[in-house]
Amino acid sequence: LGVVVVFEEQGIDTSQMLGEMQLTMFALAAQEESTSISQNMRRSYQMRMETGQFVGCKAPFGFDLKDGKLIPNSDAKTVNRIFDLYSSGIGMQQIATLLNSQDSSKKWGRSSVSCILQNERYVGNALLQKRFTTSSIPFRQVVNHGDMPQYYVEHSHQSIVPSSRYDHCLLLRKERNQTVRHNGPHLFTH
Repeated sequence: LGVVVVFEEQGIDTSQMLGEMQLTMFALAAQEESTSISQNMRRSYQMRMETGQFVGCKAPFGFDLKDGKLIPNSDAKTVNRIFDLYSSGIGMQQIATLLNSQDSSKKWGRSSVSCILQNERYVGNALLQKRFTTSSIPFRQVVNHGDMPQYYVEHSHQSIVPSSRYDHCLLLRKERNQTVRHNGPHLFTH
């Protein structure tokens, strides 16, 4: 567009060939520094995962993150209720509908109930590196399907749900999934 940029502090003038080259060199150096910092952070996360010290930056529903520790909060009652309802034979969509009819502060769906029922954090354990950020630009977060090592840490924090109920719900879920598969194709599949 013919726009000239002059950096007074660095003495760079983009209208001159030397200024354009200097700007390119600064940009390359900045990119390399950013990449180096990113690699160092990744290695730091990896080392903390290996020792079971990595917590993350966001607490799951029912927990607060305080001083690097997951602490159950008042929503833990809702988590317990979800496990109780599912254990008693109520389906995930019905649980979501029931929760929505009783509390309008959070919008519940089948997938959010499903995530809670299969999250090991509720029994006090942690599976680390379920997702990871790619190392190439553009950086994006992807689900880990064995591309990176995962770490399972038992008793990493206080549980909300007893492990017997959690295991029972996982077994029920597996049985229900097998029943659906054996009953033929889903109504909306070809």
